[in-house]
Amino acid sequence: MARRIPALILLGLALVFCVALAASESLTNRTGRSATAVTVTFSEQVRMTSYDESVFPTKEPASRSESFRFSGGQIESGARFAVSWTPSTAEITGTEWETTSASAAGGSAGASTPQTYEQIMAQIAQYPGPDEPLYVPAEDEQIWLTDLEGHADIYDNDSIKINYSQGFDKSQITRIDVYRNGVKMRFLPALFDVLTNEQMKTFDGNPAENTPKSEHTDHAIAGYTYILRLAGLPSNNELTTTVRNPIAFGGERLAFPSHNIPGMWNNLQDDELLREMQALKAQGFTGLSVTESIFMASPRSSTIFRQYVEDPAVCDSYKRSWTDAEISRIVGVAKRAGLIAVLEIVLWETNAYGGMTGGRVAPDDVGAWFRAYGDVCVELAAVAQSSGVDVLCVGAEINPMQRYGDQWRALVGRVRQVFTGRVTYAEADHYLIYPEAYPKWMWDAKEESRFWDCFDLIGLNCWTVPVAADKDPRTSEMLAEFVAFWRAEIDYYRQAYPDKPIVFMEIGTRNFDGAALADEHFWDASMTSMRLDQQEYSDQWYTYVAGAAALELDGFCVFSVELDPAVRRPSAGMFHVSGTPAMRVIESFFVGN
Repeated sequence: MARRIPALILLGLALVFCVALAASESLTNRTGRSATAVTVTFSEQVRMTSYDESVFPTKEPASRSESFRFSGGQIESGARFAVSWTPSTAEITGTEWETTSASAAGGSAGASTPQTYEQIMAQIAQYPGPDEPLYVPAEDEQIWLTDLEGHADIYDNDSIKINYSQGFDKSQITRIDVYRNGVKMRFLPALFDVLTNEQMKTFDGNPAENTPKSEHTDHAIAGYTYILRLAGLPSNNELTTTVRNPIAFGGERLAFPSHNIPGMWNNLQDDELLREMQALKAQGFTGLSVTESIFMASPRSSTIFRQYVEDPAVCDSYKRSWTDAEISRIVGVAKRAGLIAVLEIVLWETNAYGGMTGGRVAPDDVGAWFRAYGDVCVELAAVAQSSGVDVLCVGAEINPMQRYGDQWRALVGRVRQVFTGRVTYAEADHYLIYPEAYPKWMWDAKEESRFWDCFDLIGLNCWTVPVAADKDPRTSEMLAEFVAFWRAEIDYYRQAYPDKPIVFMEIGTRNFDGAALADEHFWDASMTSMRLDQQEYSDQWYTYVAGAAALELDGFCVFSVELDPAVRRPSAGMFHVSGTPAMRVIESFFVGN
């Protein structure tokens, strides 16, 4: 017996050693469809030590390899397939799910194959058909505008035709000047009968338009106003039309105010704020979203607090916390304007640790962190309840903490004891864009914990999506890229959480030339070479709202609008759409909703 003990010990150590050398991962089918096979690729050759044969019983090849295909079964969207391998130094570098067809799965068209621009537009655009009535001029009307077929509504694929009554003397007209959004178009002939669609979408670098010259005409002009001034006529010498948008977005349409600074808004009277919010309502917005900044002492700390005054070690003035009274005031004005109110809680590191949002949170004591964070959320939930807030967002982009589903359920349960509105969270798109900062295991751990179970709606933040290949991007290509970027993710959430609305809690961009590239310059506030590009800004916003319609989202929040007219100015690098051509484009999606 004594001789067998060392052997058993050695056997146990060998087993432990072998287990230690093995790595494992649970792969999630996030295609939005059932899958009949999956191919897993590794960074080096591995030996599969185990895999879930109840899902896919067949593995090819049988020996060591850098790539394995598992098949012979079926896995639903949102379900998991576990694999283990040696050596543990190898990492999974890719997974490719083979999905069923759209007709078999009942999923959205294009969930596994990217849709073309033409396919997307066929899905969401409603251009008038052949039965649309032609425009009938009044008896005394001498000049009027239509499309080439004679319809009064001019859409973004139409040309503008000048029509004259019978017997009208056109020789009176000595020149026709066209103004796009109030700016004279410089390149047109002196006289014409048709302003072509290509001309309507031509941008020649006019400094008054704050747009560099474009080498193509693939641009968004929905919502743009064209004024034709006919020189030589004694009266009725100005004709105006606004370009219609064939796409309508019917979900919630929230506005996120820039300069979200309580101190600055305190300089505005309630009637001034009310006037600005009523204007948003008239433009088609349905709600206002404001943030409450809270702070943690350091990324590893469990000390979380609100900061009501500027402190260089904690925060700058624009990030300080709102007081309870300031929250109640702004929410009250929004409700008077007929808008729903959203309060978003955003966690920041203090300036002493870089002043970043919560993406680097790594508390030494997870339980203590959730207790402290929950205390602040419950405090703000009570303020939200008394103020009339409709939706409370209890966190934004705290990527590392989303894997603790049980703790979030407990936190949200505490919030619901004092707040009766809807509760959500704003998830970053980092895991799609910056996998090194938000690795796949973190996303999988979050889904394993069923993080979203406790929330009323799924909130996603959409920033720096790379939709352009150069500084003169084409709208059609950007729209196709944007939808392809989000399609699998949205379809996955819709399959995994079918009863939960999906909303972009923040979606935004900047207005400088090249912003659509979403490269390393996007967040560089000190970049002196920024050049204002209002048309690229419009094209991006068209892409975002049309993309939200194509993805059938239940709402989005425009980041941002400017409530204070005194600080609206067209400078390169800004985020707000107020007073820009981009706002005309955004508003065109809301017409009739």
